[in-house]
Amino acid sequence: MLDTQGRIIEGLYCVGNNSASVMGPAYAGAGSTLGPAMTFAFRAVADMLGKPLPLENPHLLGKTV
Repeated sequence: MLDTQGRIIEGLYCVGNNSASVMGPAYAGAGSTLGPAMTFAFRAVADMLGKPLPLENPHLLGKTV
């Protein structure tokens, strides 16, 4: 989640139709947001528990391996 200046709001998570779609502006059809919502909710809970899941491609976040 971002504030009005575009800064990350620590500890606030967003999943489902309220978050940015992994499909961009496209909408594949009914139910197409359920899988990504469940996946990102799972990752958010893991992060809240202090056990964040590693990314397979950390370079996607601008990090070097």
